Amino acid sequence: SGLRQKVIEWVRLKTEGYPGINIVDLSTSFEDGLAFCALINAIYPGLIDYAQLTPSRANDNLRLAFSAAAQYLGIPALLDAADFMNADPNCRPDERCIMAYLLQFPGAEKRFRDAMLAHQHQQSGHTGAVQGGEIMPQPTQPTRNP
Repeated sequence: SGLRQKVIEWVRLKTEGYPGINIVDLSTSFEDGLAFCALINAIYPGLIDYAQLTPSRANDNLRLAFSAAAQYLGIPALLDAADFMNADPNCRPDERCIMAYLLQFPGAEKRFRDAMLAHQHQQSGHTGAVQGGEIMPQPTQPTRNP
């Protein structure tokens, strides 16, 4: 479907440059957890030490991804690492489940960026409006000398 392909392309774009990631579908591309971890790290840089992850530790990668997404990005853990580990492939999450989970990420990314901009704005002490991701200074009233 068109939505399926858009989700694949969006995840592919977000995870570009991460070693071991090759997003070709919404099933096997996510089984080792690396794609989820890379996506979370792309949205919240430094949250996950991606260089320390290995594909052979899929259960740990998936658990880390789902808990980090829930705790730091506000994405409910709709998926469970144990389901991905099921010996019966028919009992593992299907593409629709994975797509439903991934569809929460763009909104979470926007909320995270908005919060970071608000925090930076507050820390800088500037009075301004946020437009297009940048703080635009507000016009100041000329001061009159009495």
